[in-house]
Amino acid sequence: LLEQREGALALVGAVTAALADCVVARNTGFGGGGGIAVSGAATLALTRTAVVDNADTVAGGVFALDSDVTMVGCNVTGNSAFRGGSMLVRGGLTSIAGSVIGDSEAYGAAGIEAV
Repeated sequence: LLEQREGALALVGAVTAALADCVVARNTGFGGGGGIAVSGAATLALTRTAVVDNADTVAGGVFALDSDVTMVGCNVTGNSAFRGGSMLVRGGLTSIAGSVIGDSEAYGAAGIEAV
């Protein structure tokens, strides 16, 4: 389900998706993840994926709300948001290995904001 307020990709509800060797770049959202948004028990696996140069009011790169996100070998940088420049995580499980998270801008946490 894609909603207008998210940027490139929105997963809502009990769905599962995997991205490998992808680039999610230069997207803009409003209130739900400039690059990627997952919510409502969604599951997302990112492998060797770059989420860069995205913008949103909440979570410039990745927004995870009550969902599970796994990142391996990813680059989440250069994003901007009011809160959670690279990522904002609330609820669910988040696993990050061998990834670069940061070099983003935010009024709140510029890297990962966990609430």
